[in-house]
Amino acid sequence: MPLSGSQFLAVAQEAPGTTPRPYGLRALLARQAPRSSTGLLARFASGYLLGGIPEPDPVLYSQRSGAMPSAYALTDLITTSRASKASYFDGLGQIREANNNVALLTFDPLTLKSMGLLSQKAATNTCNTRCEGARVGTFAVDGASSTVGALPTGMSAPSNGGLTMEVTRIIPMGDANAVEIRARGIANGDIRMYLASGVAAAEQGDWYSTSGMIMAAAGVQPACSWAIRSLTAFPSNLLGLTRSWQRVRSTRQLNEASPGEARIELRFYLAVGQAYDWTFRFYIPALEKAALCSYAPMLPPVGSPTAPVTRAADLYTITDLARIAFNGLAGTFVFRFWLDSLPLATSTAEQLGLFLTYSSTTSFMRLTGRFNAAVRVEAGSDGTVTLDSGGLVIGENTLAYSFSQERMSLSVNGNDTVSAAWGSVMPPSAADGLRLGDMSTASSRKLNGPIGLFTYAPVETTGADLKAASAAALTM
Repeated sequence: MPLSGSQFLAVAQEAPGTTPRPYGLRALLARQAPRSSTGLLARFASGYLLGGIPEPDPVLYSQRSGAMPSAYALTDLITTSRASKASYFDGLGQIREANNNVALLTFDPLTLKSMGLLSQKAATNTCNTRCEGARVGTFAVDGASSTVGALPTGMSAPSNGGLTMEVTRIIPMGDANAVEIRARGIANGDIRMYLASGVAAAEQGDWYSTSGMIMAAAGVQPACSWAIRSLTAFPSNLLGLTRSWQRVRSTRQLNEASPGEARIELRFYLAVGQAYDWTFRFYIPALEKAALCSYAPMLPPVGSPTAPVTRAADLYTITDLARIAFNGLAGTFVFRFWLDSLPLATSTAEQLGLFLTYSSTTSFMRLTGRFNAAVRVEAGSDGTVTLDSGGLVIGENTLAYSFSQERMSLSVNGNDTVSAAWGSVMPPSAADGLRLGDMSTASSRKLNGPIGLFTYAPVETTGADLKAASAAALTM
């Protein structure tokens, strides 16, 4: 008998910041399979402890027949594989660097909310994201040398708009620095700053993405833009700065002929003859040759701030499926995850990998998110069975997927449930593992965002109940 909507939501609607209710999961499973009531509730996004200090640890419960709930550490159930260091945001919103093969539990750098298990694709960053090399004091523009202040290594200001510019503070924030700059005087033009050295090999048709954080610190802020420029084109991307940090995310294709290079330009638009005096800060600028911004940009090696640095893809695998008594003949999964950027629909170089891959020697099932158009289930060694549902959105997404020997069903973000018969292709009765945030071994096919909740039950859920589960979008 399939699960009812209310029963399944007892698992899906664990409120962030509260203690999980493992007995809700046990009761749900015991009703469906009393002799083998096993499942998994993995809440990677936690709440807050008293005093406002975020709790970094995930909560994982696995259920066994007639037994008390068992709480696991993340490493007990999930194997992390990543052949490089990687970045994430800690509970203070500051960027941190983790070693190889360490799971990334990230927070939102603006709201400080716990977001969950961060899954990112392989990427190369060519920017001095740590902002090493900055010095306090007035710095030079137009290529002139200065023995006082200095912008971070690899950054420059080809035009100061006639104003005096100085680095007033270098603020340590985790494993990188924020830089505070004051600009004052009578304007004779715009201020232009390059936050990344030019990528000389940029060619027509290349995709580039930039990200970073910026805020106003004092004074009346003029309009500004943070965007990717080439030698021949600069698309404005106007920002209204406030006294709080804001994240910048910008992606574009170099459609102009002979672009020559790609770099980040921060431009302030000034009225000629007007007096100005304001202060701003920027933090973790990044430049990637990709059609999708990383959630947390890779940091260059300490002491080599302008060296391009490559992050390997994250791979999170539940290899010991006996711990959750995985049932290859029927099952239901609910995922809650967050995206703060999507690949552009015109880009064919990127795909968005989602959550579930399990395989035997001859068959597999996988969920894929194809840009912002649709989420697809593919099954069979040649992908002969496919099923499409509604697409993904910027922000929180909830996906519910269920299968049995007769059919598979899918609902995304409360959209109507779609179902398809397996036909001649059957789900595997045994599986090698579940891969979270992953579509295949291709490094570009990753979620590229945090997983807040992952639940599994070894029974089928269909129809309106599955739609109800995917509509259970909760604030992370």
